[in-house]
Amino acid sequence: MNNKKIAPIAMLTLLLTACPATPTTGNPLVDYMNSLEVGALKRKAVDHIFKKNLLKSNDKAAKSSTYREILFTPYWSMSEGLEESEYAENVKKSDRSRSYKVYDNNIVLCHDDSTVYPYDKSTITEGDDMPDGIAKDPVVYSGDASIWHDEAEDQLRYVYTRNNDVSNKYSFEAHADFDDYLFDDVIHDGGMGDIITQSKEDVEDTFSMYAGAWGDMTRKETYSAVKNEDGSISIDFVGDLCMDLYSAEFLWGWEFEKDIDGEDDYERPKKKETSDFDNMYVDRRIRFSYNYQIDPKGFVTSGRACYFSYLTRIYFDSLQEFSGNIYHETKNPEGILKRDLDKSTIDALQTPGRLVDVEYIGGKKNPYLNTEFDDGMIYNIDYFNCSGESNGDYSPELLPDYSGYRAQFDMVDTGVWVDAYELFMEEH
Repeated sequence: MNNKKIAPIAMLTLLLTACPATPTTGNPLVDYMNSLEVGALKRKAVDHIFKKNLLKSNDKAAKSSTYREILFTPYWSMSEGLEESEYAENVKKSDRSRSYKVYDNNIVLCHDDSTVYPYDKSTITEGDDMPDGIAKDPVVYSGDASIWHDEAEDQLRYVYTRNNDVSNKYSFEAHADFDDYLFDDVIHDGGMGDIITQSKEDVEDTFSMYAGAWGDMTRKETYSAVKNEDGSISIDFVGDLCMDLYSAEFLWGWEFEKDIDGEDDYERPKKKETSDFDNMYVDRRIRFSYNYQIDPKGFVTSGRACYFSYLTRIYFDSLQEFSGNIYHETKNPEGILKRDLDKSTIDALQTPGRLVDVEYIGGKKNPYLNTEFDDGMIYNIDYFNCSGESNGDYSPELLPDYSGYRAQFDMVDTGVWVDAYELFMEEH
């Protein structure tokens, strides 16, 4: 008999009593966060939060939430020859947001804001290289939904007001006999676990798709995740598809001969038009990114998902004497500028500390300085904010007088955040 394989009863008892079970909060996300060590986190450990959809486990505890989407799809970004209905549906510039707030006395208030510049064919002019097809005037509206238990009538009330106007054709009132289970869904509807989880996946998938399709661009990817001392987690991902660094002095500072199609022929510089861009270089890239701040209670208090955007930076070469080396050696005393810098030049310019941000160009503020994306190019970005902090009580006297509203009309009237049509379907 091998006595080494038999542990004494006393030793077993000691081992069992020395390893108490890890305390749990009843929240899978918080329990998992508590199990992680403070400091840098491996990507696999953070992916577990999203792949196991742990964010959703905290949804019912959300007291306040905001979801905002900004989008710009110009006409020039669409394929040519599409039906007008397809342009009308997709070409737009919009900024939309909606919010949810539940109070301690179980009154729910939701709000939405929408500013949309729709498609307008008349803005497309012949000869414009990049027509945006966007209307000059936006369609703007706001809406407010109030949802509560009308105890006097024992009704579940839903009142939606468009543009603060009871008589607006979109304003309506809906109600049904009060149902505890139905109302419980309403007062716990503020979470965005599914939406935020999907946003991370969409950013990564879109980046991989474009990186595969545009193999001629340089792929750069950075990722960091940290568990902070207070127990919160910070997550950041950036995926860039980078164009080659090019000379602003050449591209924007010179006039060129025209080719047979009337376009600039960059092999035949004609004359220098301005010195505003001397010693400047352009770094332009397409960016896909996300960042999430998860507080110790498991709420994404700040989140941003960029599914597509352009990002431009203009830099000045701090070693000005290098500028003479961007000219080819020719008999022409002015030389011929390069459009595309060779790798050795790019590597030299990108030496840390060499390229510095340009604050002013030709006496004007650099339009690309400290911007998170190029406003005039395609972008699609979402923002998220959630909180589990109490909002206190809401004064019932401030609730709208539903008697002045028209009745809800079928699926046309959905309201905001909590879908009024789904809430009062006959199946319930």
